[in-house]
Amino acid sequence: HHLLRQARPEPAFDGIYVTWDDLAGDPADIEVLPHHDDELFHPAGGTGATPLVWLTLRTHPVAVRGPAAPEVWADEGAVARWARADLETYWRPWVERQQSLVGRGTMKLADQAVTRGVLGIPRLHRTLATGEVTSKSAAGEYALATFGDDWAPIVAEALRLRRGGTQ
Repeated sequence: HHLLRQARPEPAFDGIYVTWDDLAGDPADIEVLPHHDDELFHPAGGTGATPLVWLTLRTHPVAVRGPAAPEVWADEGAVARWARADLETYWRPWVERQQSLVGRGTMKLADQAVTRGVLGIPRLHRTLATGEVTSKSAAGEYALATFGDDWAPIVAEALRLRRGGTQ
């Protein structure tokens, strides 16, 4: 990771280290998960092995070493269960924390929070609706087409920020 960071300083590249056997099995069965986060290597304790990550690795692999399309565990039901649980246990509290900062019905978010929340939530919605993984930008386009005009201004703003727009 140190060499990768020297060669490609941006965007930051954090992630988990898994074996071929790990990829072929249920990510919930991995007990020790080495990972790199915020410029530090951690030999255990990572939380990045999820059914959604395995879906991404199965459908959009980028080989650095090894087979171009490795054998990756698949369970569509597990992906849907994980996505619903993530919406409930991560995203719902996230939205509630943001609302508590300035009051119910009003939110003031930093640019990064706008792109993360406004695009992250429809990203999971699209996965639940289609069974596919998509980028945050494509999730924004999906949200514009799916959720109606009431949401269009904040989704458009999130897409503008995601694409490097300035005020």
